[in-house]
Amino acid sequence: MKGDKNMPYASLEKRKEYDKKPTRLAKQSERKRTRRLVDKEFRDKDNKRKAQWEKENPRLCRRSGRKHRAKLKLEVLTHYGPKGVLGCCWKDCPIIDLDMLSLDHKKDDGNQHLWPNGERIMGEDLYRWAKRNNYPKNLQTLCMNHQQKKKMLKVRKDSTLRDVVVND
Repeated sequence: MKGDKNMPYASLEKRKEYDKKPTRLAKQSERKRTRRLVDKEFRDKDNKRKAQWEKENPRLCRRSGRKHRAKLKLEVLTHYGPKGVLGCCWKDCPIIDLDMLSLDHKKDDGNQHLWPNGERIMGEDLYRWAKRNNYPKNLQTLCMNHQQKKKMLKVRKDSTLRDVVVND
């Protein structure tokens, strides 16, 4: 119905221009984030409100947590995948199943990623750490089979070196 005066936007371009403007809800969220940073009393009150909601809605809370973790894992593993695509970095590996992929330290230096209390950073925390630290280059995406293969190759290499040293 071109030219209809009841239509809020006469053209697609005007609609796209309107959609680019921040919504009232987005503006409110930004103001709330800023206020949380500055106003300790507001932050405490908001934390109590959130804790109460989580206590009253445990199923929704778990579901949103699962969605968030899956989204984070997908984002990080895709970044580290071959050519920025979700998949295993091992040559000719066809696996793209998110449940079968994980992060791997290229030089097996995962013992250097520790919390201040000495515990290793792994799983969701490692994905979050990688994202916060602008995706360091020492990580890659591998499937579980190739994680195991890499470990076996390292063990064989180490045992071969031990045999050479012992026999000399």
